[in-house]
Amino acid sequence: MASQEPDISEIPKAEHGQSSSHVSDKSAKGNFGIDETRNGQESALSIEFPEGGLRAWLVAGGATGVLFCNSGYINAFGVYQDYYLTHQLHDYSSSEVAWIGSIQIFFLFGGSLFGGPLFDRHGEKVIWAPAMTLVFSVMMTSLCDKYYQFMLAQGILGGISMGMTMSPALASAGQYFHRKRGAAMGLAVAGASL
Repeated sequence: MASQEPDISEIPKAEHGQSSSHVSDKSAKGNFGIDETRNGQESALSIEFPEGGLRAWLVAGGATGVLFCNSGYINAFGVYQDYYLTHQLHDYSSSEVAWIGSIQIFFLFGGSLFGGPLFDRHGEKVIWAPAMTLVFSVMMTSLCDKYYQFMLAQGILGGISMGMTMSPALASAGQYFHRKRGAAMGLAVAGASL
């Protein structure tokens, strides 16, 4: 038994000035030149990319800096752990202190669940609050002397702050390029390895 493919001529097409049946009657205007009208007059999606320029490369460089700071702070936790074990948290085992870094990494990736949608909704300005919160987290960590304080300041607050900066940084670098998007994203991700 052979399967029958639908005849393309039977599929209804939207004429100019009419909306297709799968497009809702809404109008949307997004960031970076995306203009989509769905009110029955025009149902075309046009996307315009800035395609480089000074601002675009500065955004890619900024994303490099964000990933440099986030990855460096996470990867350096072993140094923090050794210091904590010989100073403030000398009564705790190595595995108990390691939970601070583990929780921080968990919230690094968990915070991206919130940072990504916020970036989509509000644009690049959402990176400022978590960046300042990360600075506050480091300052509060310097004042800690009890285990729960390290867990709250460095593990939870620091992890969420880094997660909410990581997603917008990665997403913003690619939105300024079409042809050179690979180079821009490569520059941004290179910050994690520095």
